[in-house]
This record gives sequence, structure tokens and C-alpha cells, in this order.
Amino acid sequence: MAGTANSTGTFGTTPRSADLSFIASAAILGAAFAFCLFPVEQLLDMWIWWQRSAGDMAAGLIGYFAFAVDDWRWPIFHTVRLDPPQGVNVIYTDLVPVLALVGKGVYNLTGQVPLYMGKWILFSYVMQSLIAALIFRQLGLSRISALIGAAIILLMPSFMFRFAHIGLVAHFLVLASILFYIRTTTVASAKEVVWEAIAIGCYILVNPYLLAMSATIFFAGVLDAAYRGRFSWRFAGASIAITSSVTAALAIIFGIVGQDSGVPSVGGFGLYSMNLLSPFVPQLSNLQGNGNYILDVTGGQYEGFNYLGAGILVLLAAATLILVKKRHSRHYNHMFLVLGVVALTLFALSNRIFVGTQLIVRLPYQDLPVLSSLTSIFRSSGRFFWPVSYLVAIVSIVVIARQMKRSHLAAVLAIALCLQAYDQWPNIRRTQIANSSEVDALDINLWSSAVSSHTEVTIHPDYYCIDPAKHSLVTQLQFLAVRNHLPVNAVYINRKSPDCSTRFPVRSLSELATTADPLVVIFNKRSSRQLLKTDAAKGFDCRELPYAFVCARETNSATIQHIGEAVTDPVIPLGMELSVLGDDAGVGFLASGWSIPEPAIRWAEGDTSAIVGDLVNPVCNSLTFQAKAMPLAFGGYSVGEPILALNGKDYGRPSTISSADGVLSYTFDLGGNCVKNVNVELKFDSLKSPEDLGMSGDTRRLSLAFKWYKFTGD
Repeated sequence: MAGTANSTGTFGTTPRSADLSFIASAAILGAAFAFCLFPVEQLLDMWIWWQRSAGDMAAGLIGYFAFAVDDWRWPIFHTVRLDPPQGVNVIYTDLVPVLALVGKGVYNLTGQVPLYMGKWILFSYVMQSLIAALIFRQLGLSRISALIGAAIILLMPSFMFRFAHIGLVAHFLVLASILFYIRTTTVASAKEVVWEAIAIGCYILVNPYLLAMSATIFFAGVLDAAYRGRFSWRFAGASIAITSSVTAALAIIFGIVGQDSGVPSVGGFGLYSMNLLSPFVPQLSNLQGNGNYILDVTGGQYEGFNYLGAGILVLLAAATLILVKKRHSRHYNHMFLVLGVVALTLFALSNRIFVGTQLIVRLPYQDLPVLSSLTSIFRSSGRFFWPVSYLVAIVSIVVIARQMKRSHLAAVLAIALCLQAYDQWPNIRRTQIANSSEVDALDINLWSSAVSSHTEVTIHPDYYCIDPAKHSLVTQLQFLAVRNHLPVNAVYINRKSPDCSTRFPVRSLSELATTADPLVVIFNKRSSRQLLKTDAAKGFDCRELPYAFVCARETNSATIQHIGEAVTDPVIPLGMELSVLGDDAGVGFLASGWSIPEPAIRWAEGDTSAIVGDLVNPVCNSLTFQAKAMPLAFGGYSVGEPILALNGKDYGRPSTISSADGVLSYTFDLGGNCVKNVNVELKFDSLKSPEDLGMSGDTRRLSLAFKWYKFTGD
């Protein structure tokens, strides 16, 4: 099985030991950099900072709290505290599963939910520095050169860029796989390699992306070791099997696969890719005129942000010149590592390879049987260049080290470090600013008593269907819910693909809830205001805030009287075209019978579609209703003209819907009976759906496609 361990490092230098003072220095370096980037309150897990977090950080924290206070379930990470009653697997909320599991255990013993995410960020920075320093020591660098090299690795742009993803901040796991590669191909015993194989399999308890890219490097290590004769091919295969088995077992136990469900299949592969120029084009850089620039031609290539930085690029250029001058190379000793690097790079580039703004080639490998699953699971393929980035930096430094005296090497690395820091100052400032404390989006004191007085918090519509400007309000409300041990919906979950049309507009507040006494918060105000005046809100009392409606059962309405104001009636202007698209002015008066907006129209849906509101002034003689609307038509079928009703009285059908301009017009003769409040209903007969007509699979019974409507009167 074995060969004799080589006495030289992977790239031809002598391995050196690491004493306690060196380890402490590397750890202090990483911690100091973390405290430079992040507020103390964040790193020490003070709630005063974390309750203001947003985006992926907030999603992970909400998922963690809901999981920690819930009962133990199977799969282990399933909770019904989020998106009740079916619940979710909190792994998809971007927490760190292994630490969430520890936190849940602490809660069960003490009744307190410990925060861990800030300490995890701090730990990740400490380990980033420490493992990088150990790699350089393993490859023969002096202590001072190894520490400077570790500082350069800390300034890797793609590492600093990942502060918002709690799991993905753990780049030290990628570095650990590189250290495993070096030791496996040089000095590691068979027992050590087995432990390395188990450790790599456990990466799934941090993040599947880090597992996949790190396993690629580790597998290359055991195969290259077998190629060199250090271990047998059978042992290499067994090591790969151990990692795969540990990964599979943990994936089943924690509900990532199995239990009649697999990893959710989603699109996006080819969108979240790396641009071929990304490692070389200055981004978030002082060398580029716009310090906020990221090379992104697909709208998702921020996921493939892999700029190396000026310092590393200079080192790469110097190392390349050295290698070009050499007559021979030992790269065959690293044949499987080279193949792994090529594979990781191609996967990062995805099936659509861009060079700058130009799409140069399409590689439809995502349609192949096995790769179709991988490209769905790992859709953000641009991340897979991270191991390559670190290998480029490490190999460049080691190649230069082999040609220099120690004192000269330290000076060269110090210059490269300064250049890297200068280049990446905008990236550093971006991280500092993004993590600075912000004012609470919600008045916590105002909302706390209301939330704690109910049995659940129901948010409408889903997180993905709410205006992104209101997302911080949503997450802080969810924080309050999970801290009060209440179920809450509309959570931000990776790979969730909600159909916004199924929950918009509100049909019934009671149907949204899963418990007897919900606190209902509705964020799309214009589309919901009128429905609060209908039977949809029967049994509820509602209050109005600038950003939402908040509703409670009439029997418990005292709990919300201190929030906002009484709901006001909208006022319909006369003589003005009111658009029904998006969240435009006309949407606020749509009651029942309307679909979600499409890019240029909104369909009236079902037998009756209503428009309700108060006119700005009373109208006494005649009221004219006009609308830009076209009927659904296909083959010989066309929607007939509706009966128009005003305030419960049927008046008749419009004379025509003009095919030239698509304008429906009808005048209600009021005969001197003044009206201010209007409820105009369009009533249709014998509607058919696009599915009925053989047009598509759309089952909605559609009538007219509206753009706008208006009222005029005298």
C-alpha cells in the first residue's frame, strides 16, 4: 500500500515545523483583520447588532432560531416554525448546520438560544490566516514569509466579498483541503489520510459548495499520491469512498436528500458563472476608475467574482517568467491536481463562456445525465474557482521562494502585500460599510407587544413577492416572531420558487393563517386595500402603516390599536387614466377578480371583476367608465361584452369594445342620484381558460386584458 514519504515538500522545498508562537501569531493576524472589517458587536454576537441584519445573514439567523426552539423532528433540520404548516428544512436558510445543531442542544439544556454567527466569522478569519500560514510552512517558507503570505491570502478578494454568507465565509475549509493535498502527497500516513477523508465528508455540515470544491482537491491528492507510489490505487479508491459515504450518510440524516425529497431543482446555471476575464480585470479595486465595479454581463456573474488582486497578479507574473525559463517541470507529479483545476475552472465558467462582454462558446454539458443534476444543485458555478485562486497564489509564492534568499523573499512578499491591500481598499471599505450598524427598520418596542400577544405571524405576500425595499422590515418582523417562539411564514429560503400569483391578491385573511389567533401583516398595500373592506377581512380589524397593513382578530384587536392609524378609503380621481400594472395608481381600487400583472397587461379573472373606491367628488347625472382592455380570443372564441353593474345594480353591456384601440366604454345614467362611493362590477358569462382553448396550460378563466381605466362624470 505505502511508499516511503518524501522528505521534500510538494513543490520542492523543505517542510518546516510550526511552533506555538508562530501559530499564535497567525491566529492573531486573522483576528485583527476580522476586527478591522467587522464591528465588535457583530463578532461577539451581541443582539443589538444581529437584530438589524438583513439578507442572507438574517435568513440564517431566523432559520437558526426557529430550528433551535422547535421540537426535535425527522429529518433533523426540519422545522414547522417557518412556513407552517408544512415547514422547511433550515439548511436552506444559509445557517451553519453543525453549529445550529450545537445551539439547539444548548437551548434544550438551558432554555437560552446562543448566538454563534459572529464568532463563526471571527473563527473563519482566524483559521483562514492560520491554515494559510501552515501551508507556507509546510512548503518550506520561513516564519516571517509564511505570515506575510497568510496576510496576502486574507486579502483574497473573493474571500472578503463573501462576508454576507455565513456558511460560505469558511474559505479556510478550501485551504484545509489544499493542506491535505500537500501532506497526502508528501508526508501523511495512511491513518492521517483516512481522517482527512472523514473530515472532508463532514464539510456538508457547513456548506455543500465548500464540500464539492474541497473534495475535488482532496481526491486529486490521494490519486496523485497513488500515482507517485506513496499509496496503492486501492487505498486511494477507499479514501474517496470514505468521503463519499460520510457525505451521503450525513445528507440523509439531515434531510438534504432522501425522505421522499431531494435537493430542490432550480435554474440559474450559466447565469451565476465566472467571466473568463474575472481573475485578471480589476474589480472592487483602486486600479479601476469605479471602485464598485464588478465584471458581470449576465446579471449573475457577481457570484463568479474571482479577481485575484494586483499583488497576487504580480506574483503570478513573476512565477510564470521563472517557470518559462525552466527547461523541465515536475507537473506530472501533480497530474490529477492539474485535471482538478481544469475541471473546476470549466465548471466555474459554466456552459456559456464569456470573455468580457462576448459569449465565445456554448458547452451544453448541463444536459448530460449526471451533470444535469450537478448543474442544478450547484447553479452558482462561479464559486468553483475559489480553490484555483488559492492555488495560483500559493504556487506563485512557492515558485518565487525557490529562487530567492529568505530575506529577499520576505521583502518581495511585503511589497506584494502592500500592493494587494492598496488595490483592494474599496473591497475592504465595502465590507466595513455594509456591516456598520443601521437604524432599526421596525420600531421594535412598538411591535414586540403585538407579536407576543398572538399565536403566529402571517406575512403576505411571500418574501420573494414583496418589494425588495421592504425586505428589512420583513426580516425584523420575522426576528420578533421566532424570538417569541411563534411560527412565521414568507421566509427567505435558498432554492424556494414561490408562485406569486397563488397568493396575490389576498382572498381571505383567515385562509392565510394556520392558527386561531394570527397577527397578519400585508405589505402590498395598493393591491390589498380594497379587499380589507370586503368579506376577505371578515372577523378582522386592521390598522394602516406607511409600509403595510396589520390585522388581528376582532376579538383580539386591542393588541394592535397602538400601531398605525385606521385604514383609510382610497380616492378615485376623475378624468385620469389609472394604470393597473405593477403597483401603479389604479391597482389600489381593484377588489376581487384580478390576476397578477404581466409585463404590459393585467387580466380580469373569473365571472366578476370589481373596482371599488370613493370618487374625489360626488357625481349626480352620469358616470362614464372607460378602460383600455382587449378580450381573450383564440380561434373562433372571443370573450363577450360584460354586464356592467354599479353599486349592486345591473345597468347593461357596453355598446362595443373597439378592436382598433381596445377601449371599453359605458355611461351610467344616475338620474340625479348622486354617488361618491362606487363599486363597479364587470360580469361575464361562459368564460373559458387558455387550457380549455388549447392555447396553454393556464387554467385561469380570463376575460379582458386591462392596461388602464378611468372615470369621468358630471
